[in-house]
Amino acid sequence: RMAAFALFFQWSAVVAEDVPKAIADAWASDAKDLGWGGLLPWHFKDNWMKSFESLRGPFNTGGLVLAPILSELILNRYLTSDVWPFVEDICNSWGDMEQVVPAHFEAPVRASAQDWRDAFRRGLGEPPPGSSGNPLNNLF
Repeated sequence: RMAAFALFFQWSAVVAEDVPKAIADAWASDAKDLGWGGLLPWHFKDNWMKSFESLRGPFNTGGLVLAPILSELILNRYLTSDVWPFVEDICNSWGDMEQVVPAHFEAPVRASAQDWRDAFRRGLGEPPPGSSGNPLNNLF
């Protein structure tokens, strides 16, 4: 549940609690030692597992996901200057990639250069004009 919640900025399986209910629940919580004094200002709908399975992909094959909280709050500010050039640099320099080792969750993930590019397209849309990037080997 926490993995799925952390990935999504607005996730359909999470419902925010109103402040008085969240505080009352925190006082009654058996999980105060987990941090924040037991304050968890949301609850999960019954369909949370279905949403998590969708995230994992068909037959638990996984795949690359650009977390919406990153695409909405951070990366969208730097699409032309940094993000798309970086994405294209990876694709152009390592076009024969077979896997990606993400910093979170299970690794490695079987993925091609096109899978890498597609993960960013799903999260950010098509690249803006003029964001083709430079080959990475020019940087090293």
